[in-house]
Amino acid sequence: MERLWKDVTYALRTLRRSPAFTAAAVLSLALGIGLNTAIFTLINTLFLNPLPVDRASELVAVYTVDAKNASPLGNLLQVSYPNYKDYRDNNTVFTGLAAYSFPLPVSASIGPAAEQLFCEMVSGNYFQVLGVRPSRGQVFGPDDDAVPGASPVVVLSHSVWQNRFGGAEDIVGREIRMNGVSFTVVGVAPEGFHGVNSLFGPDAWVPTMMYGQVLPAQFRDWMEERRALVFSLAGRLKSGATIDQARANLAAVAKSLEETYPLPNEGRSTAIRPLTEATIFPGLREGLAAGTAVLMGIVGLVLLIACSNIANLLLARATSRGQEVAVRLALGASRARLVQQLMTEAVLLGLLGGVFGLLVAYWTRNLIWSTRPPNFALNFVTPDLDARVLLFALVVSMATGLVFGLVPALASSRTNVVNAIKDQGQGAGRRRRRFGLGNVLIVGQVAFSLVALITAALFLRSSRSASEIDPGFDTEH
Repeated sequence: MERLWKDVTYALRTLRRSPAFTAAAVLSLALGIGLNTAIFTLINTLFLNPLPVDRASELVAVYTVDAKNASPLGNLLQVSYPNYKDYRDNNTVFTGLAAYSFPLPVSASIGPAAEQLFCEMVSGNYFQVLGVRPSRGQVFGPDDDAVPGASPVVVLSHSVWQNRFGGAEDIVGREIRMNGVSFTVVGVAPEGFHGVNSLFGPDAWVPTMMYGQVLPAQFRDWMEERRALVFSLAGRLKSGATIDQARANLAAVAKSLEETYPLPNEGRSTAIRPLTEATIFPGLREGLAAGTAVLMGIVGLVLLIACSNIANLLLARATSRGQEVAVRLALGASRARLVQQLMTEAVLLGLLGGVFGLLVAYWTRNLIWSTRPPNFALNFVTPDLDARVLLFALVVSMATGLVFGLVPALASSRTNVVNAIKDQGQGAGRRRRRFGLGNVLIVGQVAFSLVALITAALFLRSSRSASEIDPGFDTEH
């Protein structure tokens, strides 16, 4: 550790004596590491963050599979409300099966003027099945979801309580008018809970039996129509029950429904997935995963270009340091010890690039998230630079230092001591080649940069073409 500390302090002094080199290297690395960290922040938010529910491993999502009418986003579809009730009452594998709709826009009177909120209709056992406990008040239960229109109660999200009610301590018991109907606030959801959705969450939850007050009139028959696939289902497995057992059990219930109600249920069955895979609707999930993979590939290319650039700078710098290296070797330093000291400099450069890369990641994340539609901005989850993201940035910074520092360090350690000292630093330790490693790195940089530029140009051209499509109506205002 003492030797490592000496290497670090010497590396800092060396970098301070070459401010132009240090600035160029750190800025290049900050761009590459920052962009990678920003995209990883989105991936972390969408796909890696755990659901804020109790014992998430016991929860599964239930879908409809329709052999005749597959969705453009895949063959995993939602479930009709009448079928949900049959699955809930006739299964033998769940301690509870809950239903929830997609967020529905409603007109709410919070201040002097009406504004839009997004409200989710959920079954009375929704919060109990997920194991979600309120941060204020209480949640509604099955008794509040028994009679249509009988229980005008609402649970608010933590964010809407903070942003639109100023975190009022007396929020429980207040009246809110939604679509002209007065609802009583019975509780506030815990912070960080956005429903079973890692992208877009509701402002409030109401019992499904309040559909007459929440749904537009033309859609209210959904609640009695077995072909209307409008609800997502979340079930908690009984102790000892497996997903395979749940599949078999619900497949039997679906077969019975197909025989009892052949017209709406013909060709329909069920599919089950872990609930952690249902945080984004299946077909959309695959599309987002592919899109983020492409983005990660592009920013990875940028980081590779930066590493190649720094490696070339270090190779050039090794020429000017040839005599210094030769003197160290002449005084008895081993090649391994020399490589260790040079690698310490490289890793330190990587860490400095990572520090400034976090600033680039923060600005990039804000830039990407600023493109959200204003009406939905408060309902999108916020990608945070949490501990997982910081660990990613640290690992990438150290790995980057190792990648771009290893080859120059090995090349420097092979310096010819006699020639280097004779040449007084002029071309010390580097054999002149017609086409050496430095040239290879330059060719690689140009090649990768060309790929990135072509990709960016294609993206911009596609975006421009999409913006010029005539939607058939006036889009101004």
